[in-house]
Amino acid sequence: MTVAILQATGLWIRGDGKTANFPTTFDISDNVFKNLQVGDTRREVSDQRRPSGHCCGSCYTAIQVHRQLIGGILLNDWNTVDWWIRDSLFEHNNNGIKGEIGVFHVSDSVFKNSTSGDILARDNFFMGLRNNYSIGSPYFYQTGRLVSTPQLATIQNNTILDATDTAIQIKSPGPVTLLDNTIRNSAGNSKPAVTFGGLSPGNLVAVGNTFSVQNPIKIDPVYNRFLELDTSVADRSKIVASQPVLPPMPKQATAPVIEVDALTGASVQAAIDRAVRDYSGQRPIVHLPAGNYGVSSTISIPPGSDLRLVGDVGYLDGASRLSWRGAQNGSVLSIQGPSHAAVQDIFIFGGSNMQASGIAIQGVDQPGGRIFLDQIKANGFRNTGTGLSVEGLDYTTVDAINHQLGGDKGVRVTGGPKTKSGQSTTARVNLFGGSSGSFGVEPSFHVDDGGHLLVRDSWYENGKTRTPTLQLSSN
Repeated sequence: MTVAILQATGLWIRGDGKTANFPTTFDISDNVFKNLQVGDTRREVSDQRRPSGHCCGSCYTAIQVHRQLIGGILLNDWNTVDWWIRDSLFEHNNNGIKGEIGVFHVSDSVFKNSTSGDILARDNFFMGLRNNYSIGSPYFYQTGRLVSTPQLATIQNNTILDATDTAIQIKSPGPVTLLDNTIRNSAGNSKPAVTFGGLSPGNLVAVGNTFSVQNPIKIDPVYNRFLELDTSVADRSKIVASQPVLPPMPKQATAPVIEVDALTGASVQAAIDRAVRDYSGQRPIVHLPAGNYGVSSTISIPPGSDLRLVGDVGYLDGASRLSWRGAQNGSVLSIQGPSHAAVQDIFIFGGSNMQASGIAIQGVDQPGGRIFLDQIKANGFRNTGTGLSVEGLDYTTVDAINHQLGGDKGVRVTGGPKTKSGQSTTARVNLFGGSSGSFGVEPSFHVDDGGHLLVRDSWYENGKTRTPTLQLSSN
């Protein structure tokens, strides 16, 4: 979609009580916004009619924002939290992203020639800025007023070229971590690349950063704590980096489509069997029209399949839903590896008592194996006790982005036999941006038998109990 209207707002998601449902859990992908005042705004208006909740848990992926007079993306409420911005282009905007208040994270994106600066964050709780590329802007990141809220920020592996002012300007007390960034000032700009300090004492850690000016970090050591390791300074001519290639806009699918013709698990299985038999190697799509499909026995995708099982996105009756009606210890959907199968836009319900596993993926532990989870929302099923359980892997990597894994045992990672014995293995579970929480007595994250778990740029909260976040055993 392309939006190109002079001096207007391209997309306004509002929470002022005038919409039927509270705005949350968005996916805004593959859009182009041009020549607007604001490309996209998230704002809640103070109004007693406003429903409870918040505008959160959403992501931007592969968007392009050009020539916005105010900002490419504007966040402007305390409850605009959990926004993940990835693989996006911001070019010739006043600010690429302007966070008045709220929480957002930015990764793998490109900023070019911002008028005021790339990212302005005034009163934001915490954020991660990772693997971004900036060229020709006054600054890459600036916090707000000296009295703004302390901001916990991790600024990692960003390439910032030809900044015409101080590239990173931090006026809040942090704490802030700078890791492996490369900053090249514009020709003739001898200002520090980083300034840190506000009205309150703060903390800054800088490790492995490269700069083009002498004395690149300016900090008041009397009021702030500062740890610096492995800083290097190089001539401007030696700092060269090309703009990364962003993912292209997806093309319209031209693969064969098999429509499921009845609201039963048996009909879904018949469509899968047909796709495997007649269209293997063509990435066939098995489409589940919106409706509630009763599943009395496990739906199975066989090894070696490259099919895509795709539902319709909607609210309640407008969604494609697989509902378990079988034995207590079954699985609604089984994927047998090795596989290139994909499952998308389907609500899987394990029964009124959360009896069954939603998706069971088996036979996939092999060198180079990958499982990719994008925007999954999973609550604990009773027979597994978890929303996501990764068990016995030694080789395969599991990557999750924009996830919501709630419940008392949201994630459990158990190492495979080689991992448990102490051998070097490659299996990892990486949660890159998401949310989780515990409302009982169990931690959200369990790691056993040497398993490897990384949780990054994620929101966590619990109820009234003081529940630990992480439990380790046999590690």
